[in-house]
Amino acid sequence: MKKSTKAVLISGLVFPGLGHIFLRKYVAGLVLLCLAGGSIYTVANTAIGTALDVAREIESGNTAIDSGSISEMVAKRSQQAEQSMNVALWALMASWVVGIVDSYRIGRAQERLEESSVEKSP
Repeated sequence: MKKSTKAVLISGLVFPGLGHIFLRKYVAGLVLLCLAGGSIYTVANTAIGTALDVAREIESGNTAIDSGSISEMVAKRSQQAEQSMNVALWALMASWVVGIVDSYRIGRAQERLEESSVEKSP
């Protein structure tokens, strides 16, 4: 299997940036890893924070324990957190796409360099 194909599969199926690390482009790989990791952290932190807020409201007795009022509260809290979630999800998708495309580009360039050096040697 070609280097570029392996890098694309690693970056696309495992995690953004790992394809770059496979290709020994550590700085670019770490940037993509941090961007994707930060995005996932933001999404998870927002979702868990929303769930904990709803649980606190129910626990304190400020909200009735029925599906309608809980559903309404979750929808209200989700709308408040929607902006940060959208930015984080777009950043995650962008890091994944950039990771795939760029690791393919770098992998192909490395393959061409290896092919040209093999053709030049006797």
